[in-house]
Amino acid sequence: MRGGVQLTKWLNLRASLRSGDSVYYDEEDPFLGRGLSTNFEMTLQPNDKLSQYFDYTYEFLDEAASGEREYDLHVLVSRTTYQFNKHLFLRALLQYDSYRELVLSDVLASLTVVPGTVFHVGYGSLHERARWLENEWVGGDSLGRYEPMRRSFFIKGSYLVQF
Repeated sequence: MRGGVQLTKWLNLRASLRSGDSVYYDEEDPFLGRGLSTNFEMTLQPNDKLSQYFDYTYEFLDEAASGEREYDLHVLVSRTTYQFNKHLFLRALLQYDSYRELVLSDVLASLTVVPGTVFHVGYGSLHERARWLENEWVGGDSLGRYEPMRRSFFIKGSYLVQF
């Protein structure tokens, strides 16, 4: 099932639900399972400049033969965009994945000088649930905190040449 509604000019809601048989594509031992997948999305746009998007997904899969739970997953996404004017916007993204125990954060500024000539500046970081144990990071430890493991910064430009 899937549905959506635009309740007001500034509020849009969407939801989906899927239940039934699914194949788990394990490289060594694929199997048939029974699962559930739900998704809820909401976009708030109170004015022309600000847009806030939320997405929540929940999924699980049980092995059909044994009924044993193979995975249980929650994914949350929040994306905020602010359009300063027709040339400049700023976007912030935050994503949480319970299965991989990751938190991803991203900030992007984009300047469009003229159509086709664009400059981007961005920063991202990946936080993993881990703890320091015997001189190394141990990942996937439920006792650990979300620690920054990777960071990136980039600058990108494109220029449109027309003949």
